[in-house]
Amino acid sequence: MAMNNELTHKDCIFCKMITGEVNTTKLYEDADVFVFLDINPLALGHTIIIPKTHADDIFQIDTELFGTMMKGVKRVANVLENALKLDGVNLLINNRSYGGQEILHIHAHLIPRYKGVSMRYGEHIIYKDGEKEDIAQKIISELDK
Repeated sequence: MAMNNELTHKDCIFCKMITGEVNTTKLYEDADVFVFLDINPLALGHTIIIPKTHADDIFQIDTELFGTMMKGVKRVANVLENALKLDGVNLLINNRSYGGQEILHIHAHLIPRYKGVSMRYGEHIIYKDGEKEDIAQKIISELDK
């Protein structure tokens, strides 16, 4: 599969989030990465980090851009630890349909884990009223430091 050299891909929902065509709970963005809360979270604070340049998966992404994306993942993991007082985190990157990838734009999931709170993949949580906004504000405040 050839590398898509376009900055964004017109049919990609994540690219549409980056351009503002689709609303999301954006936490952070810089020249290279875009960070937002997952719309189907597996845990409170489940966060997605994507490169702003479109690449379908790990097989397509430029090595340097992947490194930049992973620097963003590391920064956000530290922020989640401080902002949400989590006890652990899962880092997940699915690739291609047989690898569980549903959206063809490489992305990393940071899934906070809390002592005493079980989690099963595929069982999504629902935020209580105001909870999503509260968590987003805690993360944004920590990112601004």
